Amino acid sequence: MTHGTVGVENPLHVAQRNEGNPLLAVVMDSVHARIAVLDADLYFVRANQAYARALGKRPEDLMGRRYSSFFPAADELALFDRARLSGKPIDFRRTTTGHSGRVTPVVGSNGRLQGFVVSVAEVPTDHQRLEALRTVDHAILKAGSEAEIVRAILPHVARLLPCQRAGVLVFDENKPGCECRVLGIQGTDGSVQYQGTCLSLHPVWDLERLRQGRLQVISNLDDVTPRSPFLEEMVVSGVGSVVHVPLVAAGELMGVLSLACDSVRDLDGAGIEIARDLADRLALGLRQARLQAEVQQRAAELEQSVARRTAALKASEARFRTIFEDSAIGIALVDERNRVVASNPALQKMLGYTAEELRGRSFADLIHPDDLPASKDL
Repeated sequence: MTHGTVGVENPLHVAQRNEGNPLLAVVMDSVHARIAVLDADLYFVRANQAYARALGKRPEDLMGRRYSSFFPAADELALFDRARLSGKPIDFRRTTTGHSGRVTPVVGSNGRLQGFVVSVAEVPTDHQRLEALRTVDHAILKAGSEAEIVRAILPHVARLLPCQRAGVLVFDENKPGCECRVLGIQGTDGSVQYQGTCLSLHPVWDLERLRQGRLQVISNLDDVTPRSPFLEEMVVSGVGSVVHVPLVAAGELMGVLSLACDSVRDLDGAGIEIARDLADRLALGLRQARLQAEVQQRAAELEQSVARRTAALKASEARFRTIFEDSAIGIALVDERNRVVASNPALQKMLGYTAEELRGRSFADLIHPDDLPASKDL
């Protein structure tokens, strides 16, 4: 199929030339949004797996087909006319289908339109959001450690918010070289990565702002230097902006829920509200996990202390038993009424009694009558 194009180079040719580009394929298929590239006449020249799957097709099934064959509605096609005339991205939201998206015109160096990029993301309904937040609550309550909480919550962040990546970082300003610790960052394959990675606090962090419970927005990651390995990876994968949502519990700034987006415009008012809701739940869960860890650590320390004292007591008792049994001096242990409780072999031999014969007898019965007055002072 052939059709006319506008511009120096048709996006179809660009997409065909990039078919063998593995990085481009990874970038398009790693994001949660549905992405398609159209030429100026609205023919598909590329689509990621998510976009094709939503139409019940494979990406190659869409190539060369016109957009209107799948979306014939006039208001759909009007989006491209608006983008064509304005030369700017056009955002849209379909309340009936629960989707939001953007039509971005692609303009060549000569100023002529070459095509469009269409990105579409699902917008959770209020019921879906409520159910997801309930699931998050249950996951946090069930989790026993910080790592378990992060593994439980990150997948829900990606479902509820239009972000490419999400991560959780906690602060400890008293640890030089590890003032910021990564609890986990969601990988492009859905796995949780970089757990336990220690970082020094970057000058870009505005801790005072975060302590006040305010969001910190980094609009352009290209301006941030130096970049950590995972930050560099996000830049390479197309992340343009990062929004840090403070994790505050009991007045303490614990860390941030970090949301990586193509643009800060991806997070609207409702998205920010959800992000804060998730951050509040996450902060309480992390605080609970820390308190539980502290209790367990204290219990372990007490158990070790008791074990050490018990061992010391046993050692002391063993030393006393050795002295008691082997001493050449007669020794008797008596109770408060001066009755013999135990006696050593030397005393038994000295008095001519067995241990059983001495046990229970009054110590006064074993003393010569002439020595009784002096023994009362003992």
